[in-house]
Amino acid sequence: MLVLVIAPLAWFALEAYPIGGTGAPAAFEVTQGESMGQVADAMAAKGIIGSALAFRLDLDVTGSPTVQPGWYVIPTSSSFSSVKGVLSAGPNASALGVYTGQTLREIAQNLSGVAGTAFAERFLALAKEGAIRSPFQPASGGSLEGLLAPGLFVISPGETPRTLLRQMERKFEARAGAAGVSPSTTVHGLNAYELLTVASIVEKEGYIPRNMPRTATVVYNRLARGTPLQMDATVEYATGQDGGTVTHATEQYPSP
Repeated sequence: MLVLVIAPLAWFALEAYPIGGTGAPAAFEVTQGESMGQVADAMAAKGIIGSALAFRLDLDVTGSPTVQPGWYVIPTSSSFSSVKGVLSAGPNASALGVYTGQTLREIAQNLSGVAGTAFAERFLALAKEGAIRSPFQPASGGSLEGLLAPGLFVISPGETPRTLLRQMERKFEARAGAAGVSPSTTVHGLNAYELLTVASIVEKEGYIPRNMPRTATVVYNRLARGTPLQMDATVEYATGQDGGTVTHATEQYPSP
């Protein structure tokens, strides 16, 4: 009979106060209207707590904190008390959505609203000055334009513009590799960096997937003939536009 009492208590104690210390930080989002049970399930799925059931039992005894919607980053294998402390304090992280086809300037504009103007300006400066290198960049260097992966990036407490930029660049490398593109890839006489530049143009100009092969053919044909591309996407990039009208005058903009 004593064992039947001690065993559950020991299980609960180990869940509430895990041995071995905390692990790597994990991120999760609390959305509007979520119950504490759903929050507990999300944390258990990320390994922040070991058991959602034990956490709910703890809340039944100690009371449930008021949890605001937003992003949270909490170390895995955390104690229940530390988890509740973080949740009670409110969101401690933010998330940046990077979409296919966005330029560095557009990414920085969105980042400004998420992490502040100073953070975004430093991010853009690092991306443009070559402080972080990509194996796809030419030997002469250059910016990371077109070499950052799209996706959702959680900005954790203590995150810096440099670490965020590095994270985005590494994700790009991984996605390029999964698509069969390496820094040594050549197609149609173009190296990997040139191919990625073509892909960026096609993404903006073609827009709809079924149009992209035809758009790529136009680019390759004009490159082969040595004629200016004079496409809406290239003119808009050169003049700092994102969409809008391209006129005969803007097509004459002398951009390489």
